[in-house]
Amino acid sequence: MRNASAVGVFAEPKDTLDVLVFGDSETYSSISPMEIWESYGISSYVCGTPSQRLNYTEQFVEQVLENQNPKLVVLETNAIFRRISFARTVKSKAETAFPIFLYHDRWKSLTAEDFSFGPTQYLYREPDRGFRFFTQTESATKKAQKKYMKPSEKKEKIPGNNAEYVAQIAQLCKDHGAEFMLLSTPSTKNWNYKRHNTIAALAESLDIEYLDMNLLQDELKINWNTDTRDRGDHLNYFGSKKATAVFGNYLHDLGILPDHRGEEAYSQWDIDLKNYHKEIETALATEGMDGTAGGEVKQNP
Repeated sequence: MRNASAVGVFAEPKDTLDVLVFGDSETYSSISPMEIWESYGISSYVCGTPSQRLNYTEQFVEQVLENQNPKLVVLETNAIFRRISFARTVKSKAETAFPIFLYHDRWKSLTAEDFSFGPTQYLYREPDRGFRFFTQTESATKKAQKKYMKPSEKKEKIPGNNAEYVAQIAQLCKDHGAEFMLLSTPSTKNWNYKRHNTIAALAESLDIEYLDMNLLQDELKINWNTDTRDRGDHLNYFGSKKATAVFGNYLHDLGILPDHRGEEAYSQWDIDLKNYHKEIETALATEGMDGTAGGEVKQNP
């Protein structure tokens, strides 16, 4: 199911988003659109949901493209290795047929307008554009850190029809005039060289770009003792700052994404950026952090 943060993309003004990022929880833990906006004026949105499967991703992309005309669509690659069951396919189709169920995580805040008949209107606007803020820190194990991205020439098999789903999403983006690329965000738990090799080959077969941040440790400088919230599975806020900086620079260097800072149509982004910083400062102060490193760290052997 979608969460309110992802569904908020439908409340964004028409044709104002230049980059859309789809995938599972790795996306909204790793990429902060407001940080990218502050540095480059690039308008992006993270359409990430927990355990997102590709059949769902394809439908989600298609729906978002009805209201947005992005220059780039990004798929985080962990979703490519998630198996799709028949039950999940049925659930995904039900959500498409009955959009009200997309609001499952904010039932208490729904109003009569949310239940109005006729064309579905998404009234909930997400000021952080899909990013979710986590300060907790639990280090990756020393064993996991040692094994992380150990070179290999082997490949991991893509389950089911997932490769076909990726190809269909790529074609969908092409039909809408958008570039499509694959992105692997940092994770000691979910990523390895076998998966990298598989995705690199898939990207080559589709003639699309692929950025694997797991190979950019010298540039990222991720500290797996302080920059993960759950033993290397996901990044926390401190890790996301590093990943977002690298990804934002990558987007800027593509040379196809405009800087919208100062444009009237994007004035809300500047307002939301100020609130974003206040939100972070308040959270860090509450937990006794200074924003440069994690607070209390749960170390794992």
